[in-house]
Amino acid sequence: MKRNRRTPEEIIAATAEKLNAMQAKQDIKAAKSHPAAAFILDAFAKVEKGEREAKKGLGSGPQSFENRMRSHNLWIDEIAALEDVAHATIDNAQGTKDWLKGQLNAVIETVVAGDEPDLDHIKTTVDAEIGIGSIELDKANDNLHVIRLERQDFKARIATA
Repeated sequence: MKRNRRTPEEIIAATAEKLNAMQAKQDIKAAKSHPAAAFILDAFAKVEKGEREAKKGLGSGPQSFENRMRSHNLWIDEIAALEDVAHATIDNAQGTKDWLKGQLNAVIETVVAGDEPDLDHIKTTVDAEIGIGSIELDKANDNLHVIRLERQDFKARIATA
């Protein structure tokens, strides 16, 4: 294969063309620093930023509107489940407090009568009673656990998206 050599005029023309392109590029760069052009470029950047944020919200990533709403709804579900646990705890607490008052009265009567209450039996009985929740409280805690896991699973899924 024979190599075609460029003539000096062709080399000068190519170099002049590169020089003209570089000069044009430099002229554009200098013109962009003019206050009027800089103002327009700033406005352009603001518009692009707004567009970028809008696309982020409309996309499918962790910051999409859909994922953010789902995440907030899961938080609301968890808060509602916590409220159910609180109501069940309060309902259960009254029955437990009534039972403890009865136990306290029995101990006081025993002490007033001059007898010694069986402390080990009292501790075992009280610990067992306090550990027993109501069916409603158990359901509320189970529901809270399920909802919390659902929210955490969703959070993990969108974090890896």
